[in-house]
Amino acid sequence: MASMQNDWSQGFFSAQSVLLFYLAMYVPLEVGSYAYPTWANAVGWLMCMSSFVCVPIYIMYSVIMQRGSLKEVFTAKETTQ
Repeated sequence: MASMQNDWSQGFFSAQSVLLFYLAMYVPLEVGSYAYPTWANAVGWLMCMSSFVCVPIYIMYSVIMQRGSLKEVFTAKETTQ
């Protein structure tokens, strides 16, 4: 059975790799000959980021709410099933 360590790290790295791919392949949106303004592209990126930011924020929250040192928290997450 996969440990908790693998569960959250897979979610974190999957979301971050998708984000990096989109940033690397970014081209401003154009439909036909109309290029959307910069503010419209920024709003689109903010909407996109709102879903990506949830995973790292939850990871930080869950680590902060655990008792013990950082080493103890990660060791405990690795051993729970």
